[in-house]
Amino acid sequence: MSVSNLLPAWAAPRHRRRAPRLPQCMTLSLIVDYADAVRVRRALMQGTAPGIEILECHALPHSHSARMRIGCDAAHAADIMHRVIEAVDAAQFGPLSGA
Repeated sequence: MSVSNLLPAWAAPRHRRRAPRLPQCMTLSLIVDYADAVRVRRALMQGTAPGIEILECHALPHSHSARMRIGCDAAHAADIMHRVIEAVDAAQFGPLSGA
């Protein structure tokens, strides 16, 4: 007989199942030249991990720049930055924040 059969139900040891670890969702802010936004999009969508998506892209007023918000798993942030640096000559990375 096991010990748990001898104890009342409220005193029996409980084995908790841990929830599976989900990837941490992050957003990356990026400013590029408006003409380069298409190159950045193409670089990110070709052969990337399935968790990467462009959440927002809009022109900044009174400039030739576009702000992009990219959603990704925290593990893919370095890959995104590497692809952007390879695709365009100039890019300004903003903060990497939780979504």
